[in-house]
Amino acid sequence: MPPVPVTAGSDAGAETPAKELSGGRPSSAEGVQSRPPESPLDAKTVEPFSSTDATAAFKEGTDRALPAKIVERLVHLIATVSPGAKKGSTAPYAYADLMLIEAGARQPRSLAAAFRDSVIAGHGQSLAQTAIKAAIAQLDLFDKAYDRHEARRVMNATGSDASALGEGLSLNALATWAAQAVRAGTA
Repeated sequence: MPPVPVTAGSDAGAETPAKELSGGRPSSAEGVQSRPPESPLDAKTVEPFSSTDATAAFKEGTDRALPAKIVERLVHLIATVSPGAKKGSTAPYAYADLMLIEAGARQPRSLAAAFRDSVIAGHGQSLAQTAIKAAIAQLDLFDKAYDRHEARRVMNATGSDASALGEGLSLNALATWAAQAVRAGTA
C-alpha cells in the first residue's frame, strides 16, 4: 500500500508513529515539522495498516479483560443513565425498554433504516410493538441480503414479543454475555 500524506489535523506534516504499533520504529525523527506544511505535497507520509494486519496484531496475545469490563459496564450505563445535558422536569429519565447486542467479526450496522418512515401505532398496538416490528423487519432484510453471521441477544422490557431479534436476557445477563463475547474474541 503506498504511503498516504498526513495533511489534516494536528498531525499534518508530522511523522505519525504508525509503524511503532507493529513493533517497527521510524528510521529517524529528523525533518519533523512543528506546523502544518504550506502544501499537501510538502507533508510527511505515513504507511497505513491494512485491516488484516491490524486484526492480526490485536488477536495475538491481546489481554481482553479490560475491554470486556468496559463493555459490561457500558451496557449497564446505556440502559440506565439519562443524558446529563437535559436535567429539567421534561428530561427523559426512563430506563431502556429494549436493547439489542450483536457480536461478530463484521462492522457494526445501524437499524436507522427501519425508521426512515414514521412508525405509527396501529389500532390496538403500542408504539413499542410497532417499533419492534420495524426493527425485526429491517434485521430480516439485512439477514436475507448479507446472511446472518452475528450472535444476537436482546433485553426486552416492553412486554411485546421481541424473540425474533434474539435470545431474551435480563440486563445483567446481557451485559455479562457481551463481556464474554469480547473476552472470547467474537466481538
